[in-house]
Formats: sequence, structure tokens, C-alpha cells
Amino acid sequence: MRRSPGIAGAIVTVILAAGCGPAVPAATAPLGATSHEEFVTAACLAFDELDAAIGNPDTGTGSKLSDALDAAVESGDVARASQLADESIARLEEGRRQLAIAGGWEPGREMATAADTFFLASEVLVNGKRAGAATRDLQAGQTAFEKAGGLAAWQGMIEAAGSIELPAGSAPIRCPNVAIQL
Repeated sequence: MRRSPGIAGAIVTVILAAGCGPAVPAATAPLGATSHEEFVTAACLAFDELDAAIGNPDTGTGSKLSDALDAAVESGDVARASQLADESIARLEEGRRQLAIAGGWEPGREMATAADTFFLASEVLVNGKRAGAATRDLQAGQTAFEKAGGLAAWQGMIEAAGSIELPAGSAPIRCPNVAIQL
């Protein structure tokens, strides 16, 4: 009669099988920018996302997405406002991911960090608009944005961008889709 290996044998089998399988790599963050050019590429992609989500804060013009969100708030369409707010926040989150990459380049880190603060305040703006849809309150987003320090965050981002020290022989590079040069 053959004897079953029992629990101890099963544990040894599982341990041996686990040791033979492929190793699972640890999750890693995206590599950060290591040059002025990589910084500009990532920062410009972030500002593209900002422009798509909320528009151009310098000119006070909205994007198609933010204009649609404003229309949903004005009409009291809570479901549509929530859907559009989710889309806007997804764009802002992608922008924040790009800013994290941009911040890998040390001379641009302060600007990337300040921009991230502004993007977060912009998410508060969008969520304020979402909340305002129930009462058709078009000012709810702006009020939330200002309480979150959005105006100071914008100013901090502009100041930080102006203080970036470029490498010798480099010139500012203009973003292809938004009127920013870094």
C-alpha cells in the first residue's frame, strides 16, 4: 500500500513549485525626465491635458469638455455633469502623471511640483462643478477652486516656470499645442 504524502508533503510541493515559476518583477514608477528636452515633452503633454480638461486659465477660455460640463451644471443634469467631471479628472490625472515624469529633471522639479498643485486645485474646481449641478450653481466650482488655493497655485506655477535654469547653450522650447515655452 502506498502512503499519501500528507500535509507536509503538499507544503513542500507547493514551495518547490513556487520556486520554479517565473519571478514577478516589482512594480516600478515611470522613469523621470533626465534632460531639458524630456522635461519639456512631459510638461507639454501635461499642459495638453489641462487644456483639454479645463481650457486655458490665462485667457479664461474653457475647453469643449469644460464648456459641456458648464452646460450640464446650468441645466441641472447631474448624471451628465458627473460623467463629464469624471472625464475631466481623468485628463487632469494623466497630466499629473506627466508632471511626475517632468519632475525627474532637477531644474524643472519646482515647476512640476507647483503645476501638480494647480492640477489638484483644478480637480477641486471640477468636483465643485459636479456638486453644483444639483442646484444649478455655476459658481460652486470657482468657489471651491479658490478655497483650495487654486489662484495661488497658478501664480506659484508661473513663477517656478520663470525660474527654471536652462543648461548652457539651451533655449526655451515651445510646447507644440499650448502657448507655453519652457
